[in-house]
Amino acid sequence: MCRAAPRPGAWAVPRAEPDPADRGAGTGSRGSRGGARPGGRTARTTEAVHAATLALLAAGGYESVSVDAVAAEAGVHRTTVYRRWGSREALVADALAAHSGERVPIPDEGDLRSDLVAMAASVADNLASPLGLSLAAAMVGRADDPGIAGVSDGFWNARFDATAGIVERAVGRGEVPPGTDPRRIIEAVVAPVWFRAVVQRAPVDQRLLDDAVDAAISLVRGGADRPDRRT
Repeated sequence: MCRAAPRPGAWAVPRAEPDPADRGAGTGSRGSRGGARPGGRTARTTEAVHAATLALLAAGGYESVSVDAVAAEAGVHRTTVYRRWGSREALVADALAAHSGERVPIPDEGDLRSDLVAMAASVADNLASPLGLSLAAAMVGRADDPGIAGVSDGFWNARFDATAGIVERAVGRGEVPPGTDPRRIIEAVVAPVWFRAVVQRAPVDQRLLDDAVDAAISLVRGGADRPDRRT
């Protein structure tokens, strides 16, 4: 298995149907942000706004993303975007979280090594896509920008929280010692994948995935990850 690093390309942005609430924008005729009903038009609008946000972020970086630009790209009124997300930072963070949740699901295969290999493979597959690689490059390339730095911190904290269950379940099964830090284990697995795909722009193969996971598990079982063993 070999996941080649792609050249960034174009991707389609679905257009949302007009939101009837926009006709009453500013009149208080509908609920505040976060009160929209799930499904139907709301779901299509969310999908279109997320896709537009990610396309702009990947193509032009964080500075190219604005509420007006996203609204125009998605085919919705700017008040719809303001009402549901409120700021550029919240919009980008929500779009990235939705994308990662879909492309990098949390595995539960019954043992730690299988879960970590599956997770690392999903990360590699996401970074092998034009959109996934472009988003990663946008985040890394402007890490010194306070806006994208805040979004990046929120994104990674959310992903570490979501994947912590992989290690917590392993602790419960007795595969790793109590007190094992999930974040450090996930970092040890994901970092080599990101370095190979994003920094080197080279293919991620099965050997790298296996080596990263085995090194992380050895770290845990050797006790180097436990808080009382760190120096």
